[in-house]
Amino acid sequence: MAVIITDTRNVISDADATTGWTASAGVAVFTSAPDPVETTGSLGTQVSNALEDSYQTITSTDISDTLVYCWLLPGGVLDDNVGTSSGDAGVQIYVGDGTNNIGYAVGGSNASAFRHNDGPVLWQCFLLDTATVPTTFTTYNGSEANLNFGAITRIGNAFRTLQKSVGGVENCFMDISFFGNGGLIITGGGTGTEGKFSEIAALDRSEGNHPGQNVASSSGAAYGIMRQLGAGAFGLQGPLTFGDAAGTGSVDFDDDNDIVIFEDRGINTNKYGITITGNATGTTSFVLGTAGAAPGEGSNGCTIVVPSGVGGFFTASNANIDTIGLYGCNVSGFDQSFTLSSDATTAVAHEYFANTFFGCAQIVIGLTEFKNNTISNTVATGTAEGAVLISDTTNISDLEFISGGTGHAIEIADATNSPFSFNNFTYSGYATNNGGTGNEALVNTSGSPITINVTGEVPSIDTTNSTGTVTIVASSTITVSGLKDNTEVRVFEAGTTTPAGTPSGVENATTGTTDDRSFTFNISNSPPNIDIRIFNIDFEPADILNFSVTGSTTLPVDQKSDRVYDNPP
Repeated sequence: MAVIITDTRNVISDADATTGWTASAGVAVFTSAPDPVETTGSLGTQVSNALEDSYQTITSTDISDTLVYCWLLPGGVLDDNVGTSSGDAGVQIYVGDGTNNIGYAVGGSNASAFRHNDGPVLWQCFLLDTATVPTTFTTYNGSEANLNFGAITRIGNAFRTLQKSVGGVENCFMDISFFGNGGLIITGGGTGTEGKFSEIAALDRSEGNHPGQNVASSSGAAYGIMRQLGAGAFGLQGPLTFGDAAGTGSVDFDDDNDIVIFEDRGINTNKYGITITGNATGTTSFVLGTAGAAPGEGSNGCTIVVPSGVGGFFTASNANIDTIGLYGCNVSGFDQSFTLSSDATTAVAHEYFANTFFGCAQIVIGLTEFKNNTISNTVATGTAEGAVLISDTTNISDLEFISGGTGHAIEIADATNSPFSFNNFTYSGYATNNGGTGNEALVNTSGSPITINVTGEVPSIDTTNSTGTVTIVASSTITVSGLKDNTEVRVFEAGTTTPAGTPSGVENATTGTTDDRSFTFNISNSPPNIDIRIFNIDFEPADILNFSVTGSTTLPVDQKSDRVYDNPP
């Protein structure tokens, strides 16, 4: 396996021995039948047409706003997850402060949890978020309203069956449990052995020794966070971090054409996410998809989905990230935050090409290369926020913005790098006139005047909510095509020798194929007319004189051979 996994969570109990456990029906150690989900054993209890609870006594611990994971194997005929038949849910995670002890409904006959299709298939990893607990619960002592998540001394589980245990033996089992919000840290990989999502899932389902709290492992077992749903499809119930921010380790992760879904487990919106990070010693490389031959091109990307209402974040802002490549990916639902790098040294090696971002929070582009992307249905943009936050347009071009009905496409909050260049941006569903409806394409929140050089569609401006003026200088892209090899092109204001356009010429047009070259330049839509001078020693001049710029266009030329030209020695 190429990847190395570090589990950041705290282990509550391995459930390998009865020490420290209290159970209404008693517990016994099992080393087989069923096989434990990890390490050397599990605990079993007999649940026979009754409600039976089991819990581990721990040192008083604050688990407020925290995820609790429990590997359980429910047997027998369970009540459902709302306790329809008995009033008690079939599967519960038990949490108590000693005075107030509550069993929260997490499953039952009609609701299963995270489970692998291979390996420990009988076991399920149930999940409880203490910040958004289920409304169905059983009170064992005290009251649920008085439960103090800041001082928990008991964590365990409970089962409710509706029939007697067959043979009067243990039929419900418990294994390792954890608490914590950090999820898994992924490191390892290398040239030719780059990490893959399939490896994380394989380590999760392997039945072996769990490495324990904050320990790296390449043998894995029973994380309960990532599972394989099918070929190239994976489910997550916890966050992933790629890279080692606290140490000196490296990561080289490279995958394509996979689908990754953060599963809806009823948790709070602040728990799911992907973080890419690094350190000053090791190297961090994270690539999804395949880069194209030219900047802005990409294919074979991954689809990463946070379902509606679940909530997620994407963070890749660490200054020690060496390489990021998202090429041809579909990314949706990261509605909590979406922050890319602004580091002046490393961000230029972070490429986001030909992706689709749907239903995400404002994307803070920073100084990354962000080209040929579609951003649609951005959430919570408000009157002073946009689908993207732009601070520098050096590495940004060819963006398509599709409105979800409200908000802006672009926010500029820092005028330092004015004038900005918008090259081939398009806006669908945004207001076409300047005003203050909140759905214009651009809002300037910098407090200072800015200038924008626009090639392509001109954005509408929110003049009401902008705190600084916006001056638009519209320009066009002109391409001279059909040029012979070794052709020089120069652009001047008409009738003069004053250069015009950006760039204003080329010594030798090499773009294209043999004897079918082209030269492209940008120029304001309201300049004086221009002369385009075209020179090749083997051909007659093919100048385009007194041309009026009214929009982007391609100008084909026909260069005729010069039979009488004599190039003196």
